[in-house]
Amino acid sequence: MKNFVLKLKKSPYIVWFFFGLILSYSWSFWSVAILMGKDCMTFPTIIFYALGGIGPSFIALILVFVLYDKEQKQDFKARTVQIKRLGIKWYFVMFILVIVPIFLSMFIASLIWDDITFIEELSTFSFAVMMPFYLSFLVAAVLMEEFGWRGLALDQLQANYSSFTSSLMVGIIWSLWHFPLYFIKGTFHNSLGFGSVEFFLYSLDIIPGAIIYTWIYNNNDRSILSAIIFHFLGNFISEMFEIQMRVQFVRLFFSISIALVLVIVYGKENLKNIKT
Repeated sequence: MKNFVLKLKKSPYIVWFFFGLILSYSWSFWSVAILMGKDCMTFPTIIFYALGGIGPSFIALILVFVLYDKEQKQDFKARTVQIKRLGIKWYFVMFILVIVPIFLSMFIASLIWDDITFIEELSTFSFAVMMPFYLSFLVAAVLMEEFGWRGLALDQLQANYSSFTSSLMVGIIWSLWHFPLYFIKGTFHNSLGFGSVEFFLYSLDIIPGAIIYTWIYNNNDRSILSAIIFHFLGNFISEMFEIQMRVQFVRLFFSISIALVLVIVYGKENLKNIKT
């Protein structure tokens, strides 16, 4: 065991070991939840649902503890807690990147399809999502993922690949990781339906989204906190609206367009402003 750990510490393939562990861990617990056939929020299904959800961050934190040296651990901690890494303007940038594509998607969809009106789409907005319980659930959900996807995986990948390639790898695994959720009753993913148009729209949107995450992460001194905040904003704002499938088509177009612009402007190698 000790020899295996020593070899893994020196290996450039830590991230692939990490991906394998995540999928094995999360999918195992979610498989039990699927077999139970009950709503994800009912006991005891919720236990297996939650245990699967913490996979990315739980596995990442274990690997950081076991494989990282003292300096790497301090760096990981700093990237998580140091607010100064995240420039003030970036709070505004992240909010704009979340809210504007949603509004524009609704507006453009209303111009293309006669049975969709911009006002009706806006009217689906609900403050019910701001209930303390729901907010705490969203925060917990984000914390379950970002120590893994950006904190460990993206950081390790960028040491060996371009930021663009690293983003694609994270995006594909991230999208794949969600698959069992489509079979667990009561989840958002289950409401979309595995193999449906909505399923493909959601799964594909994660990939350009991963590029946007990388751009934010790299331009804020590899801040894990920036990814946590952006992830929370994205989930929070999206949950406030009941977005129709055709609006999601337009939204996917915006996600891809934004990602392409970032790659062209900032370069696929680092996706970073050299002055940052």
